[in-house]
Amino acid sequence: MKIEHHPNGFTKFVVGTFFGYRIRIHYWPKGANKSESRHNHRWWFVSIPLLGRFVDNRYAEVADGDTMRIKVFDENGRDSGRTYTLDGTSGLRLRRTYVRYPLIPYFCARSEIHSYYPRGNGRHISLVIISPIKVEFSDIWRDPGELDVELES
Repeated sequence: MKIEHHPNGFTKFVVGTFFGYRIRIHYWPKGANKSESRHNHRWWFVSIPLLGRFVDNRYAEVADGDTMRIKVFDENGRDSGRTYTLDGTSGLRLRRTYVRYPLIPYFCARSEIHSYYPRGNGRHISLVIISPIKVEFSDIWRDPGELDVELES
């Protein structure tokens, strides 16, 4: 089992890979960072909250805005080191906010922009089933002055 601390405040446990699909457990300890990092993924996934409630915001990208769009590439495949490249600016409009409850699965499409974080201060756990990689890179969005990654030149 591979264990990795994720920049969005949770510990990721990679349980296994079956037919190209990955099974992961995401664990936020009590009082964990509640990163509202807006991002998308190179795959679709189904998540099942197991403990705690979560806030799941979904966004639409709009032309006007000063939010930095940053391409994220894994250096040697999934779950490896990452490189970040500025890909211009855009805006994000909040489309919908969901509260995700334990044992109720939900779906997130590939490239759908979202943020996901614990609601409340207790421990939170999710089971995540991830499809095989569908595209080469994902994106993150950061407001001016919020840059928390080192950009490649």
